[in-house]
Parts: sequence; structure tokens; C-alpha cells
Amino acid sequence: MGWVDGVVHLDQLAVRPEHGGRGVGSALLEAVCEHAAAVSDAVTLTTFRDVPWNAPWYARRGFAVLEAERWGPEMAGLVAYERESGIAVEPRVVMRRDV
Repeated sequence: MGWVDGVVHLDQLAVRPEHGGRGVGSALLEAVCEHAAAVSDAVTLTTFRDVPWNAPWYARRGFAVLEAERWGPEMAGLVAYERESGIAVEPRVVMRRDV
């Protein structure tokens, strides 16, 4: 978790597979959002668009795709860094949830 363009940015969230389906990920995500609400107005993240436990999972928890024209300079830089690091950007999306 860090800051990108003045909002809390969730860098990564992972739950061990043997603990999946028990609400652990949802509870962790809600804790991040509660923290963010105390210091910011949103949470952003980047994730894979088509992987069921990525963008669709976040969408069910209130995140929406943030179009490139709304990214801001730091998010644009982060996406560029991901691209340069070999992470395919096209199947990835930036998502945001207001808190």
C-alpha cells in the first residue's frame, strides 16, 4: 500500500489458495479501504482485466475501471513501469474505489 496521485494505492493483495473462499481477501481489502477513508478519498490498484479473481473480483467490491485520461502523472508512470517490467498492459486495468 502506498500513495499514487494523492490517493491510497493498493500494490498487491494475496491470500494463500488454501485459505481462499473464506472472506479473508475481502476482509483485507475492506481494512485497506477503511484506512484509506481516514487519509484519502479513494483507493486505486492495477490488476488483470480478465482473470476472475482479479478485476471482476474487485468490481464486485466497488472498484471501477479508471480510464487512462483520468490516471494522473504518477499512475501513468506506474503503468509505464509495469509495461517496461514486462507486465502486459493491455489485459490490465487501473481501478478505483471512492471511500
